[in-house]
Amino acid sequence: MPRARSSAGHHDAWGLDYTFGAHPQLPEPALEQGSDLAIGSVHTTLSGRCQTSVLSVGSDRIDVERLMLCFELEEWTSASALLASSIDGARRQFVRDGGALLAHAVRMAELFRERMAVEVPELRVVSVEELESRPGVSAVDPTHPLVETASVGLTGYQAEDWLLDHRGITTELQHHRRIMPLITYAHSEDDIGRFVRALRDLIDAKGGEPLERRCPSRQALPTETAMRPRDAFFLDKQHVKPSKRSAACRASSSRRIRRASRRSLPAKCPPRRSSATWRKSSRWADSWKARPTSGSTRSPS
Repeated sequence: MPRARSSAGHHDAWGLDYTFGAHPQLPEPALEQGSDLAIGSVHTTLSGRCQTSVLSVGSDRIDVERLMLCFELEEWTSASALLASSIDGARRQFVRDGGALLAHAVRMAELFRERMAVEVPELRVVSVEELESRPGVSAVDPTHPLVETASVGLTGYQAEDWLLDHRGITTELQHHRRIMPLITYAHSEDDIGRFVRALRDLIDAKGGEPLERRCPSRQALPTETAMRPRDAFFLDKQHVKPSKRSAACRASSSRRIRRASRRSLPAKCPPRRSSATWRKSSRWADSWKARPTSGSTRSPS
């Protein structure tokens, strides 16, 4: 008898547009690739307002009624009509014109790569073919180009800071060797030209020798976990002065860790109150009960 497959969920933050406009150069949407559940950000690649996202169900393996109960447990009681209408407007736009909009985004990404190769050859744009050849990569979105900045002596963070401070341009992602701009259907040829010129100016102003690779190995990255964050959060706290904090923490940390490992913590620890706090609360409650029933708006002391 075949073993039952567990439900698969997918975070489709930058890929919700694939759902509404099929394009041969873009990946398939998560639901078509077999995902049972997908969370998509409407504000990232569609035209929804910030903070808008949708939860899509792709198979009968998901209990929709139970899902709605869980969703309503966390849902805000005063839902924003502005955000909801923004989601519906973005959906309508891409159902109607999604194919043409995504084709334009792909053309702008191709134009960006062409102009970078001619005008800013110092910055290598990682090719789609190179990314597709990497182990574990099933598809590549060409509208998310990776630009190498380490070749000119800059981290992605430094490049991002300069672009924002001097040209008013921000990228979608940055790390120690690259930046990743997000090219969408809303960008024009003028926008691409402005970004390419800004990268040219960045090289002229801050370019230097290539950065050395100084990343630790994967074997060196794992660290020892002294305790779970939950256990640390519910431990008794001690407030110390800044000058004594380092010594106090060193002296007490080992004792607290050993003590926490020997006892099980409750699911929720009530806050500790001093006797003075309880006396004040009791006086306040008694005075509130004895307040006049009418003709007075003074709060109890």
